[in-house]
Amino acid sequence: MGIFLHWYVIVLVIVIMIPSAYHVLAFLLLLFLLVYGRWRWNVSAFFICSIMVCFVISSNAFSNINRFNESSDLTEKTVLHGKIASEVTYESNLITFHFLETSTKQKLSIISFYDDKKDMEEWRQSFKTGSTCRLSGAFQPISSQRNPGQFNFQQYLADQGISKQFELSQDKEQYCQGSSMEQFIYDLRNSLKSQVKEKVDPLTFAWFNALMLGDREALSDDTVRLFQKWNLSHLLAISGLHVGLIITYFYLMFVYIFRLTIDKVTVWLCFFLPIYPLLAGSAPSVWRASILAFIILLLQRFRIQIPFIQTLSIVFLLLVCMDPYIVYSLAFQFSFIVTYAIVLSKKILIAKEHTFWGMLDISLISLLVILPIQLQQFYEFQPLSILVNVLVIPYFTFFVLPFFLFLLFVLALPFLVPLLDRLFVFVHTEMLNVLIYIDQFFGDSWVIGYISFVSLLLYYFLCILFMIFFEKNDKRKAFIIGGILVCFLICMKLSPYINPYGSITMLDIGQGDAIIIELPYRKGVYMIDAGGTMTNDYSESSDRNFKQIIEPYLKYRGIDQLDALVLTHADHDHVGSVPYLLTHIPVNYLITSPYFNKELVNRYKEISPHLIHQKVQAKEYMELGGHPFLILHPDKKEENANENSLVLHSEFGGLSFLFTGDLGAENEEGLEYLFSDSKVDILKVAHHGSNTSTSDIFLDKINPQFAFISVGKDNRYGHPHHEVISRLEDRNVYIFRTDQHGAITYKFTKRSGTISTFLPYDKVN
Repeated sequence: MGIFLHWYVIVLVIVIMIPSAYHVLAFLLLLFLLVYGRWRWNVSAFFICSIMVCFVISSNAFSNINRFNESSDLTEKTVLHGKIASEVTYESNLITFHFLETSTKQKLSIISFYDDKKDMEEWRQSFKTGSTCRLSGAFQPISSQRNPGQFNFQQYLADQGISKQFELSQDKEQYCQGSSMEQFIYDLRNSLKSQVKEKVDPLTFAWFNALMLGDREALSDDTVRLFQKWNLSHLLAISGLHVGLIITYFYLMFVYIFRLTIDKVTVWLCFFLPIYPLLAGSAPSVWRASILAFIILLLQRFRIQIPFIQTLSIVFLLLVCMDPYIVYSLAFQFSFIVTYAIVLSKKILIAKEHTFWGMLDISLISLLVILPIQLQQFYEFQPLSILVNVLVIPYFTFFVLPFFLFLLFVLALPFLVPLLDRLFVFVHTEMLNVLIYIDQFFGDSWVIGYISFVSLLLYYFLCILFMIFFEKNDKRKAFIIGGILVCFLICMKLSPYINPYGSITMLDIGQGDAIIIELPYRKGVYMIDAGGTMTNDYSESSDRNFKQIIEPYLKYRGIDQLDALVLTHADHDHVGSVPYLLTHIPVNYLITSPYFNKELVNRYKEISPHLIHQKVQAKEYMELGGHPFLILHPDKKEENANENSLVLHSEFGGLSFLFTGDLGAENEEGLEYLFSDSKVDILKVAHHGSNTSTSDIFLDKINPQFAFISVGKDNRYGHPHHEVISRLEDRNVYIFRTDQHGAITYKFTKRSGTISTFLPYDKVN
């Protein structure tokens, strides 16, 4: 047995690491070992699960091989030759696809912007999957992760084997010819979309598009967010449930209606199943389900008996051979881990006589095995999702999915489609309302935050022990281990309350301010400003900063509410994300000066009726979580909003902070009464480093050691101004800038603290 295990691991590593030209040979060798190896197949499953967990854990380290050298400028015009290697997608005014360059064999991400539908149709006629193309444009820098918890787009592309991003020029120099069979299938899919969209309600189309064709674009963000929150995302992804129902309907229709033999229907299914993933969006889960069903039907057709766990292992290895980078896909990881867990738990599930308890066990096992990975990626989970899954899954299984399959067959009957459409809209709207109602009353998730590698290992150790005793029907030991597992999760949730470290983090939100203060032992969490951004055409406010930076950071830190939100003044770059913050994060107190915009305050209270508004002004002290802040400004109303900025002074870890908002130089210099008996060690530089602030006189008075500048990378204002930088450097002040260093964090205890940057701090003053 040992020799076979040894070869098993070696060949598996070879399959993943060697060049693609040898994948077939390596797969055949490993398949030979799997079929003729003399060890139990549950050992095979164990090793594959182990390798998968290793990939999940080491994903970041492994993908560092493909790190990008980010540049602020686009390179000169370049011409590429190669082939389109993916489906061409059209979103808003953006076209994207993957491109395999001929000379270097590198996979590139191609993007192109278009102005109107005419341009889009021209591109649609040119760009087809499998086309051989000559493309002109320029390589584009790829945005990096600049804040803790923020989505890492560089990592996302690297995990698909993509090394660079290329933006097409807007001229007519692009040339493509030919296409592949895949494009025919994509065209068929788009044609089906158009037909359904014309004949049914937008709600029906959105769900049909998601559940039958794997495209969630038409679903509202609130709906997707609701399903993600309650661990129902698997219902939005085509998987084994969908494929199983399709196969069942195939047999029922062709055997009982068209009177074909079972063997003939099986042959037709074997032709259809490899094609269906392309029709359904090519998600890893649908590939797994379709190939697994294909192999099982093929084995039954030739009367070959292989254990299911062995078949699943072959599917896993086949997909990895087809695309080694697929192991980095969360959908792939979740799909196989959950499937393996359910298969290996068959003794537990078979013992359940009642269907409800069997479904509850499946829901519990599924949550348990993916929970640590989910926390590492999304930082939260909903414990009651186990019960909600038991209620919602039957609804989708026995109504929604059969309904859409039936809708496909009657699409050509104009008199019947409207009736079915109205039925679905009525029933599904009521079901969604029930989910929304449940969410309103029981919607508080456990925001635990990012968990460490050690915590992950300890969790899985307890989880495996629990499953062992559960399978042996040793209820006493299973209950004890289950209790320890729950206590472990509670301890992770409560760990900030025994942490002696606090932190002050200036997030990199671009040209704006967002500072989050966490006191030691989680005595208080406060935010100073929550700057927003605008849409690309600057026509309206955007929630991009909140969704992509602020909310992920809060969840990454395990923060599910704010004790206070301090707003220095009412400019959009300081308050633009406040409406979105109040909508999704509970906030107890809103603190402003008496001269803050009253209309905005009223709007905030409408969003969050329980919000308590507190006004403070110069020479007042306020305490947040028992921590004192001295208010230095304003003491009167100024005409300019920047000059009404709330200025706060406090001490953290033995160093004093001065938070200045966008205060101008004249009012900065007017803060003389503070500096006669106080000091400033860390200055939050006003107005993003504009030369209207941070004067020589002011710096001479406060004599800071460190300067924090919140400023957007390559901003159009030219901030921070070179004069301000020169003034700080002349005084040997260490400068930390969000445009160069990403998020800046000051971590402190009662008497000391250290400053760190999310990006490497390679500039020493």
